[in-house]
Amino acid sequence: MFYTSGRTELGGATYAAQLAVERRFRLFAINRTGLVWDTRFVPPGRVRIEERSALYLLLDGWTRWFDGTTTTTVFAPALFHCPQSWIEGNAIDGRTLSSGGEPFRMVQITYDDPMRSTAERALVRMNPSPALIESGNRLLGATQQSGSACVAALLARYAEEGLIPTALANSVVDLEPRVFSRVWSAYSASFPALDPFPALKTLCSRVTLSTAQFARDLEAFLGTFAVQWGGWRKLTTDLRLRWVVLLLSTPLTIGEVAVAAGYGSHDALDAACRNAGLPAPREIRASLLATKLLMQQRTADEARVAI
Repeated sequence: MFYTSGRTELGGATYAAQLAVERRFRLFAINRTGLVWDTRFVPPGRVRIEERSALYLLLDGWTRWFDGTTTTTVFAPALFHCPQSWIEGNAIDGRTLSSGGEPFRMVQITYDDPMRSTAERALVRMNPSPALIESGNRLLGATQQSGSACVAALLARYAEEGLIPTALANSVVDLEPRVFSRVWSAYSASFPALDPFPALKTLCSRVTLSTAQFARDLEAFLGTFAVQWGGWRKLTTDLRLRWVVLLLSTPLTIGEVAVAAGYGSHDALDAACRNAGLPAPREIRASLLATKLLMQQRTADEARVAI
């Protein structure tokens, strides 16, 4: 298993993430403030892999699930089981997810357990046990050194509660092949500062390999670990535009968002969104801020009811 973590601050917002990849599962944990996410603005036409199952543990904040006709709002704590694309975006059936909160904290695991039948393609909401919440919180508070152990402990907890197969929790590979370790070393060096789109030449320079050799190693790595893959440029463009969506929910100007995401100007970002089949940045921002305002009021209402 490979694990890394990182944190950044921009536009008054904070974003901390943890990533663990294995052959049969991938884990992504987020702790953020000042940001709203919405899978409506994931670039269409992404390369799809076979649909995996997902467990989505919401520890703080809120989620809004849209099934095409109805929006369901859920506040933490909550646990969801659903198809992978329903939380990562570009779902074939058009379902979307938005999320936020002050803070917003969650852990998602996508894993080998394909949902092939219509009956299986459902959003199942559960109440997480205190032990599962504790394991999730421990992971979100982990350091780079303790993160892998916390991931393994969370998987063991899921297996103990019958939420994933025991064989999945035990599938972690302790000693990875050198070629994969080399790829991970090159990529993970960008993660502490959460630079999600390093140039391929930058990655090559970190491990002193030719571009052609590293590209072959990278393709083997992404294929082995079931990462959606359509070429490095397509993958990093997708990540860059996802970063744009998050930043458009901050007070940064659109020009500042463009620069922070690696685009040279407001006009360049407009063109990138247009080429990706997305609305203009100002339209994305208007939608995100409307959701943010709505949920600030809903959260305040929930707090008053709790009192």
